[in-house]
Amino acid sequence: MCSRRILFGSVMGVLLCALTACVRDEAYLCFMPVDLSGWDKTESLDFRIDSLPESALYAPQLLVRKAVAGNYPYQSLTLEVRQRWVLPEPPPPQQRNPSERTYLVSLPQQRSRVPRVRKNRLLLERTDTVVCRFMTPAGDLMAGGVSLSQYACPLPPLSLPRGAEGRIVVRHLMLKEVVPGISDVGISLSASPSQH
Repeated sequence: MCSRRILFGSVMGVLLCALTACVRDEAYLCFMPVDLSGWDKTESLDFRIDSLPESALYAPQLLVRKAVAGNYPYQSLTLEVRQRWVLPEPPPPQQRNPSERTYLVSLPQQRSRVPRVRKNRLLLERTDTVVCRFMTPAGDLMAGGVSLSQYACPLPPLSLPRGAEGRIVVRHLMLKEVVPGISDVGISLSASPSQH
């Protein structure tokens, strides 16, 4: 009788863990170290995304880890994020059977920036300036941590097809040539939950 209770409790514990586990499906997550004594303005961090697993609306995030006891002298960090995506060639349109009725017709939409065609592939580029705030206006830290604090700065979402390959380059835009106190910079790319 006692062994059945233990077995039942174990099974329920495993089920509870499975149901409450993190379901965020990240297509890409990578951190690159920065010299804690100083990130030079000429140094850029180069993230390469090999191939996306599915077509989706992706929500990229810039992740910054700052030393809690470090000597970072500012309340925020301004960064330039350059993204370059090589999109696979779209499949040729399928021939429509003339006897089939069409109920939905897509209307052409104007785009602010049309991807360029390069050697049978599409190229999508965008550059964003991101201000990552570390403190509230009252001077309190916005993130907790014992030795490092991690801050997430969302980037504009991108609709990317399966097989897209990307390169994301990050550099700081601070007036000071060498910025101390930053430990790591990372990129997280996950499919938006509404697309699953």
